[in-house]
Amino acid sequence: MCKCFCCGKVLETESHFNDPTILSPVYDGVWFRAPGNFGSTVFDPIPDKLRGEDPFLQILICDDCLKKKSDEVSYVHNIRHKVTADVETFNHRIG
Repeated sequence: MCKCFCCGKVLETESHFNDPTILSPVYDGVWFRAPGNFGSTVFDPIPDKLRGEDPFLQILICDDCLKKKSDEVSYVHNIRHKVTADVETFNHRIG
């Protein structure tokens, strides 16, 4: 069972895997992964590339919660061959 990180709403997925590294498509929601953040006092792991470990946190947020907080979400146009990326507020994308 997958629940929204913000409101706890149960969301339906294509399939239910016991392996958290497999992102099953979810209906009415979006998966988010974070590899950690320098300065976090909660989660800032050091990947162990020699052992193949690259830990991350994974959460699911329902579309309703994204819409409610869309003015606080950044939509980033990630351009891999440039140092910078274009950023705009997410609420401009969903109208």
